[in-house]
Amino acid sequence: RQSQTSTDSPSQIKYTPLDCRMFMWPDGQSNLTFSQREGYASLPEPLRLEELSEALRAELWDIVADGIKPFYRRDIIMGGGRNSGEIHISSPMKEYMQRVYAQRHHIPLDSVPYDHKLYLIYRETILQGPFNEVFDLIERFTDIVDQSLRYNMAQAVQYLMARHAAAYHFTSDDWPLPPYRFEPYSSQRVAEMTLHALQSAKESGLHGVTTHLDQAGIYLSDGRWADSVRESIHAIESVVLKITSARSLSKGLSILTSRGHEIHPALQEGLLKLYGYASNEPGIRHSLDATQDGPSVGQPEAMFMYATSAAFVDYLLQSTRNSS
Repeated sequence: RQSQTSTDSPSQIKYTPLDCRMFMWPDGQSNLTFSQREGYASLPEPLRLEELSEALRAELWDIVADGIKPFYRRDIIMGGGRNSGEIHISSPMKEYMQRVYAQRHHIPLDSVPYDHKLYLIYRETILQGPFNEVFDLIERFTDIVDQSLRYNMAQAVQYLMARHAAAYHFTSDDWPLPPYRFEPYSSQRVAEMTLHALQSAKESGLHGVTTHLDQAGIYLSDGRWADSVRESIHAIESVVLKITSARSLSKGLSILTSRGHEIHPALQEGLLKLYGYASNEPGIRHSLDATQDGPSVGQPEAMFMYATSAAFVDYLLQSTRNSS
């Protein structure tokens, strides 16, 4: 921000520091985009089944490429650039890669492409192939490589999937022993139900509910599990209090029952216990003090609370519409 006119020479121009507050969101407003506020945004990362982000694909390839690197050599062609020569893979990595390819495509080993083409096929599959083919390749590759490399690769893939808050995790029946496999955290039905809940809340004009659900989804994608749980609970609170004008969740649920909305007592009790869990667990609804550790909340708890809150919002909105 200039304090003098632009006719001054550069050496004469004085600048005052930018007030960073101009870039901050006003108090009480959530950092949501238009698409997120209006229900056009996609699902949070852990619910995006059959999708792999470009960033996740790139890092998955880096893990595989790092495993291949000690056995990798490239011819140097004068004037052709460092990526112009033929790629050669030495044993035993060459045999591992050939065997994985042959098993995946059900062909004999002597029909597998040569080193250069095989390496590029691996790379293209992970960076651009269908998500299931990416998983097939990595599962087989980590199962078949030498034991000294296998565990390090499996750990790296497991960590990477968690860091990206992906819809799948990398596991085995007896971790860290193979065989390894990718498993979804959720289901297509849960994803569809969540989108329906967001749309129902939007159509009902419950902007507070959609804001809380959207923010819970953003935190879920960012791996901020405790924050996601808090916003999921707020979504349940918001829909009940909006419909009943009550001042507490328990009072609101009682009012709904008195109005003829038959909410099973066990369901009411379960919702209140979930609310109590979020209230009592340090670091979710209340801040930590200096003597407390972080909240014991991980992705499974955050996913459960997000799906539960979306399901209850959808259920309650449909129930009140039907009774009306």
